[in-house]
Amino acid sequence: MPKTEKLEAGVRSVRKKKVGRLRREGIIPAVIYGKDVETIPIQVRCKDFEDVYKNIGGTSVLNLHIDGEGKPRSTLIHAIQRHMLSQKVLHIDFLQVDVKKPVVVEVPIVFTGKSLVEEEGKGQITQEAIHISVRALPKDIPSEIEVDISIIETPDQVIRGLDLNLPKGVELASDSEKDTVIATVVSGRMAAEVEELAAVEEIEGEEEEAAAGEEAPEE
Repeated sequence: MPKTEKLEAGVRSVRKKKVGRLRREGIIPAVIYGKDVETIPIQVRCKDFEDVYKNIGGTSVLNLHIDGEGKPRSTLIHAIQRHMLSQKVLHIDFLQVDVKKPVVVEVPIVFTGKSLVEEEGKGQITQEAIHISVRALPKDIPSEIEVDISIIETPDQVIRGLDLNLPKGVELASDSEKDTVIATVVSGRMAAEVEELAAVEEIEGEEEEAAAGEEAPEE
């Protein structure tokens, strides 16, 4: 079972462009919201958040202690905005959840194993989906879902959502997820072309980020 961590937070009065001052002081602006929950602007210390995030990742339950409230709130880290260049956290969305009710979340997909297709030089395995939507109780949400690509033995094989070996208590969020393509085989020549295109796009992306400068989202 994923570890439940806690994080201290304060109610935030600073809004919009003024949050830049908070960030310079090592404080991250954030919000907490959820079903039948009033949206509240809050703030957390950057160091405290980074320490907790290293331990739980983005899919485990986090007990958020807000100043002035006697009882912690069970939350999930729903979204993180980072600076394009420095990768510093600019803003966090916390989703308050009921630990007794299932939630739908996107969980990262991680490849494991080796494919006979690649070992024999018949093609290259490509990851078509980096995450998949699942439904589970908050305590059962996995930090990642492993996909063993060794089951791909021929160039025409495909791994789909329905092929995933999900942990106990976890199911695909919808029937459409069963048809989600997770992994396919690309021929050697096509793989080289894809790598070349990715390299070009990476260079262009770096140039765009450099031009974007230090812009940060408004609150």
